[in-house]
Amino acid sequence: MRRSGVQGYRVDVRHPAEAMWHSLVHAAGPLTIGGLSLGTFDGELGVETHPVQLDAQKQGDLWLATYFANWIGPPLVTLDNDLTRLSGGPDNSGAQRVKGVPPGIALTYGQTYDFRVRLVDHTGGGPLLGGAPAIPGPSPTSTIPFRRWVRPLAPVLANPPPPVPDSGNPPASLSIKRPLLHHPAVGCTGFYPDPITALLADLPAAKLEGREPGLPDPDVDRLQITVEVQTAPQDPAAIDGDYMPIYQTARPFPSDPTQPMTLDIAWTDVKDATAMTAPASGPLLLPTARTLRLRIASLCRDDVALGYFGAQDVRVGPSLQVALRKNPANETALFAADLPSHRFSAVYLQPDPVIDPVLLFAQRAAGAQNQRPADIATRLASTLGLRNDGLAFRASPGRRIVFGAAAALRHVIGPDGASIAFAAQSDLAQHWLVVLRLTLDRDWSWDGLAFNMGLSCNATASRSAALRRHATSTRTRSPTRSARRPTLSSSTRSNRSLPPARRRSSRRPTPSVASCRERRPSTRRSRWR
Repeated sequence: MRRSGVQGYRVDVRHPAEAMWHSLVHAAGPLTIGGLSLGTFDGELGVETHPVQLDAQKQGDLWLATYFANWIGPPLVTLDNDLTRLSGGPDNSGAQRVKGVPPGIALTYGQTYDFRVRLVDHTGGGPLLGGAPAIPGPSPTSTIPFRRWVRPLAPVLANPPPPVPDSGNPPASLSIKRPLLHHPAVGCTGFYPDPITALLADLPAAKLEGREPGLPDPDVDRLQITVEVQTAPQDPAAIDGDYMPIYQTARPFPSDPTQPMTLDIAWTDVKDATAMTAPASGPLLLPTARTLRLRIASLCRDDVALGYFGAQDVRVGPSLQVALRKNPANETALFAADLPSHRFSAVYLQPDPVIDPVLLFAQRAAGAQNQRPADIATRLASTLGLRNDGLAFRASPGRRIVFGAAAALRHVIGPDGASIAFAAQSDLAQHWLVVLRLTLDRDWSWDGLAFNMGLSCNATASRSAALRRHATSTRTRSPTRSARRPTLSSSTRSNRSLPPARRRSSRRPTPSVASCRERRPSTRRSRWR
């Protein structure tokens, strides 16, 4: 609100080490009214504070804006011709009118400035620039450190790959440009000797691309690159959807801000992508047979003391995302080494014993009335290291298994392949159940199989198990980080008419159940059963 006798305000600036003030409201130029010349004006104007109505109303309360002027380099008074030209307007530099005079002090990041305000009376008079205050106030000057609070933009890809990765023809390198910095921030860096002329030269290209004119950000000296790999859904290591980071590294830009960076890519076949280390220099090392996502962000130069930037997080800009994938060159040794007796085994289950009342009475007398002999499903689950709910089997928490079974066994496999349920106990009793257990020696992010492709076991009976990219919440809850666990893999039924001893030797068991299992998330190795 304007005080009585105050028409406006005059703002001065200086460096703290200087004694001379620079006026931000100095103007000069010819004065004309119509065709009448009134001479030349060379003096100071002022910043006026006028209350306004909301939404151009004519009734109601009057409001004052938060601020009435902001200094971005040019004087605070008259029109900013540079801003008009950068907005696509006409060049009025040759117009004969009163114009603001540059203050003679540059506004640059990392500098500290003193400001003071002089009052203007209704006649336009007031204290002179070089005058001393007659009655100094309690705080006649204000010292403000000017720091960069403008984050860098995302870098620009000169040769962007297709949005859907071409695994057969991935890029060997990426050409990345520095992000652009716009007016007035680019002038406040102090890097370019004539930023306005350079911005005007970029104006035609900016119009074609539908952006503001800008220059390469000179404060961005490197890229921060985060390599992420797509893993199974609900993987606890994933931080953004299905993606988890495997390493982060940085690569420097050339010293010339106008030159792009060439980021070379080296593909490698690895069993466990989570064990990869970030290369400090050279090509970017990426694993094959996986869907990758690169997060590439602009990173400004170091400023530990924050003498240039306002905060450390201001040095990092938003990331540019690039999806990549490459087919593997060699996928030998797909399965982990295992004991033959563990990889291939056979189980013969006796039916559940008939409940004996005498045995139940003896158990009550011994204080074990709640104990019962294990049923056939629990015995099978215990033998194979699974957990069961009745005749439904699945992996222990923190494990990944994909099941498959022969058609000779009446069963239902869950949609994700992570569970199997048998129809009745009689389908498990007095049959040879041949179990084939295979451990896929790859981490959870490995996706080298064709879609819905899996393991097929062919003999007298045949069945396949498809390895799906899925992990339920049970698999990822409280992940087991110790030794491996066995799992159901293959089974077949033998001739019921033969006694167990003869059934064992009458014919060779035929594999007919296949299941898949993956190892703990800490090492992210997959186990096939």
